[in-house]
Amino acid sequence: MPDTRVFVAGRYGLSDFDAATDDDGFNRDTRKQDIVAGIDLDLGGITILNVAAGWMGQQFDEADLANVSGITANADLTVNVTPLTTITAKLARTLNSTVTAGASAFTETNGRVQADHELLRNLILVASLAGRRLAFHGIERQDDHWAAGIGGEWFMNPFARISLRYDFDMRNSHGADSVNNWRRHVMALRVSLQR
Repeated sequence: MPDTRVFVAGRYGLSDFDAATDDDGFNRDTRKQDIVAGIDLDLGGITILNVAAGWMGQQFDEADLANVSGITANADLTVNVTPLTTITAKLARTLNSTVTAGASAFTETNGRVQADHELLRNLILVASLAGRRLAFHGIERQDDHWAAGIGGEWFMNPFARISLRYDFDMRNSHGADSVNNWRRHVMALRVSLQR
């Protein structure tokens, strides 16, 4: 029998800024709520799934900023394919505040898949793919972000490890109020010492 937990959760928040208005003359004070129902499943530690969905909303004191509401959801999946390989996947839809001129908020939909493999007892390899879409409310703008990365971490001894990772990400912005597109390549080398 899988280990199962069913839940209902809700949140309410207030944002009250010190400044009466932002640089564009908008009052950004806001109220935010969400309520979700979900389930957590653990199938013997091999497959673990967490899923929740519900409603989210945000209201503004500023009459010129549109109130926003819609569906919120999130899911996390972990699959231990073998004792040496783990795949994780995440998917979420959330509502976020912004100070972008004319926009009240943006809805973010994002997903990510990552694979971790223990090639050697002291060498872990990682590969990931991710995407997210930002849909702005109140202006004509939609941003699509894409990312991919590969890397590895070598545990030299109990006190030192070295990690090397390459990441690529890009933004494509669409609509009458779109902003600049960009691409970025990042190579990172990190040495960690501990005692």
